[in-house]
Amino acid sequence: MIKSTTASTRESILKESVRIFAELGFEGATTRKIADGAGVNVGLIKYYFGSKELLWQEAVDRAFAEMHAALGDTLTGLEDLPGERQMRVLARRFALFVSQNPETVRFMQDAGTHDGARMRWLVDKHLRPVFDLLRASIVARQKEGLFPAGIDPLHLFYVLVGSMSLVFHQAPECLYLTGADPRDPAVAEAHAEAMVRLFAPAAYPDPRKARR
Repeated sequence: MIKSTTASTRESILKESVRIFAELGFEGATTRKIADGAGVNVGLIKYYFGSKELLWQEAVDRAFAEMHAALGDTLTGLEDLPGERQMRVLARRFALFVSQNPETVRFMQDAGTHDGARMRWLVDKHLRPVFDLLRASIVARQKEGLFPAGIDPLHLFYVLVGSMSLVFHQAPECLYLTGADPRDPAVAEAHAEAMVRLFAPAAYPDPRKARR
């Protein structure tokens, strides 16, 4: 059934476009599939967005806006916290966001696998500012001894993001394999804590040393 043209129609198209782009990639997605999924006339995509390319850009903007809202605008408001506390807060926020929005992350990551104008647009507008902030945070944590020194932050950035994201991308497999559902907030938080313990063990005092 075709939905009426209301203020929510545009949002419905954007939300459905994220799902379709994540599932099929930019080339595989069509405006017809997006319109059918959103329950609107395909002509409304051209009316609201002009083209599939511009729809994709607005969907990226929406996805990053949601991520920033979930992360608390990345490091804003965390500057006064100890380094290990910053890591735990960010890891927890990111894990909870990805666990509830795996298609959003898949959608954003799809562009990074193809060299071209869309990848460069996404990096220049959205990813580079995030990377620069997190790189500075990683360097600060290295100086504090929380992250291993001598490792280029670019490697830690991709290792951390990849390690944090994979289990949520493959949530059905994890559930069937282990019986644990990463989409459960408790499991997501435990995964975030595991990542911090694994990559920043110095943030956790050795209880054996404390007893000496």
